[in-house]
Amino acid sequence: MKDDFSRVLGNHSLKIGGYFWRARKNQTAPPALNGQFTFSSLNALVQGNFANYTEGSNIPQIQARFPQFETYVQDDWRTTRRLTLNIGLRWQLMPPISSWPNNTAFFDPTLFDQSKAATISQTNGSITSNPSPYNGLVLPGNGFSEKAKQVVAPSVYNNPAVQALFRNKPGGIVETKYNTFAPRVGFAYDLTGKQTTVVHGGYGMSYERVEGNYIYGASSQLPFTAVASLASAGNVDGLGSIGTQSTPTNIGNSAAMNLEPPRIHSYSFGVQHKLFNNTSVELNYVGSRSANLTYRKNLNQAAAGTEQANPLAAAQRNAWRPYRGYGEIYQYTNGAHANYNSLQFRMQTHFNHGGLATISYTWSKALTEGSTFDYQPQDSNNLHADYGPANYNQPKIFVASYVYPIPFWQHEQDWYKKVIGGWQLSGITRIANGLPINVVQPSGQSVAGNLVTTSSVAQRPNLVGDPYAHNGKQYLNPAAFAVPAAGTYGNLGYDAIKGPLFNNWDVALQKNIPIHEDIGVEFRAEMFNAPNHLSLFTISNTLGSAQSNGTYQTNFSSTGTFQNAFGQATATTDPRTMEFVLRVHF
Repeated sequence: MKDDFSRVLGNHSLKIGGYFWRARKNQTAPPALNGQFTFSSLNALVQGNFANYTEGSNIPQIQARFPQFETYVQDDWRTTRRLTLNIGLRWQLMPPISSWPNNTAFFDPTLFDQSKAATISQTNGSITSNPSPYNGLVLPGNGFSEKAKQVVAPSVYNNPAVQALFRNKPGGIVETKYNTFAPRVGFAYDLTGKQTTVVHGGYGMSYERVEGNYIYGASSQLPFTAVASLASAGNVDGLGSIGTQSTPTNIGNSAAMNLEPPRIHSYSFGVQHKLFNNTSVELNYVGSRSANLTYRKNLNQAAAGTEQANPLAAAQRNAWRPYRGYGEIYQYTNGAHANYNSLQFRMQTHFNHGGLATISYTWSKALTEGSTFDYQPQDSNNLHADYGPANYNQPKIFVASYVYPIPFWQHEQDWYKKVIGGWQLSGITRIANGLPINVVQPSGQSVAGNLVTTSSVAQRPNLVGDPYAHNGKQYLNPAAFAVPAAGTYGNLGYDAIKGPLFNNWDVALQKNIPIHEDIGVEFRAEMFNAPNHLSLFTISNTLGSAQSNGTYQTNFSSTGTFQNAFGQATATTDPRTMEFVLRVHF
């Protein structure tokens, strides 16, 4: 539901409005009912040595609801003939997503009782004693309604230990934030009074809804679903020997109760100038700064070097976790930041007989501590160590576009001139830096010794040389990377490697042939990637297996046998594609 009202009062153009919507989404959140293995390498797969095994007991159902209301007021005030001000304020009410049956569980560190923590076997990692199996868990609301019991299993809602988890928390466990006022202001000033040079600028604040995907997995874990999670438990053939002993389970979807809506500050300043009657140029600074961005923090990660200081077998890791009785505990929390700064140039000219050409160039940098709402840093205790280029960062972008009527027989009446003349050439060219590459260690490693293997969270290597191979398809050089010292993180930054240049030219030749009054024919010939230039697009970023000398496995063995694809291009732009269109309109 949306409504807007506007009115002009003298030099003021006033607008006020608002909208409201309510969304619902019912879906199942099935865990790996048939079991799911994770292998660290092809060799481990062949031998049956798994890094992780997960298996769930049942399929829960989420009944998600999330409303939103926004209202705004804005005034475009022409203070003088040369100066216009824009002033506005928006308020956004965004209650967090919730599931009305209250069938979502979250982990609250303040509720975990260390005196009731589980005892973990240092032989096979199983739980030998667990006086409080739901230690630290909390459910939203204050109980299960009769209607909710149609969704929740009787073994859950009749369990006194589950009933004790209700603490009258909000429906989505996250508190609704009301202080979400977003001001904005802007101006445009005609320097000469002749509309040849205009200076403009602005600032605005906005909020985003807290990403709600965490709610869908919050029912696929204790106490609603029993999930067996084994970390580096051994060989597939020996899985049954673990028996029916309880093992620490992962909490993969929790949320901090003080989550706040991400906040974005946007600002710009620029000048437009009319060079000639048919040509204008524009130069702008455009930037933004974002705060309260979310990421997935592993609450059950230990400090780097824990495994080296206390020599541990893989099965013993859970015995040393801060919250014993659980494996990984991933909590969506605020704390990530991002910023974008750019200088943008644009020039446009109109041809005397129709058509136009535009060139633009952007020089920018986008930095962040997490490029996605569910980003998992390699060290949850040091998010800033992952501060680096965003995964969409392209520092330099050049774009040229044009529409050019070929200057002969454009508007003739003779039939042969209509057929031969009247052609138009158009196209767009884009040349840009490639997207950054986040080089990571192979899966299943625990070099940092923080109780979390690289099959769960990517960890980066040391950079010890020139990372670029300068060899066609082989874009990165495996020899430039080395295994970090045991108990440490690598020195390579997040997204620190620049991807290959992107270069694309699309061209079209078009002609309209009038036949009679409203009847005509349009012919169009298009070429995508007209020069047939190959641009590498996706580069494999996972290193080969670690070697005993501290290096990583090369792409090919000494005998020429393929071993891994690290640093190689696995996707490129399409080759030249031609398309012909003939359309009759009437």
